[in-house]
Amino acid sequence: MSKASWAGAKMTIHQLCYEAPPLFLLFQSYFNIKDFYVLEKAALDAGVTTEEYRQFICYVGAFYGNLSNYHSFGHSKFIPECSQDTFKKILKSNPAYDDNHQAFYKRIFEDLWP
Repeated sequence: MSKASWAGAKMTIHQLCYEAPPLFLLFQSYFNIKDFYVLEKAALDAGVTTEEYRQFICYVGAFYGNLSNYHSFGHSKFIPECSQDTFKKILKSNPAYDDNHQAFYKRIFEDLWP
């Protein structure tokens, strides 16, 4: 049941808004390293504050909870509390970030923040 639910949830992402699929791919790529302490330490070492990282995690949690960057009620959009630069800095601090990720992130960043 859980596998079927997760497979079906991915279809929902494409039906909610144009930003949801690239954000989903971005977060799936970022959290591919499943050790959250490593990800947090890398972000803090890159100059992100603990509060900014918490804001990022809260945004990601809300995204996964709604399967979009819109609330499941009232169709109101939510955005990260941290700045766009901090958001990018956190994603690029991922220890697995390499040339492939750079091209992938750049394409998504251009779609989300023209």
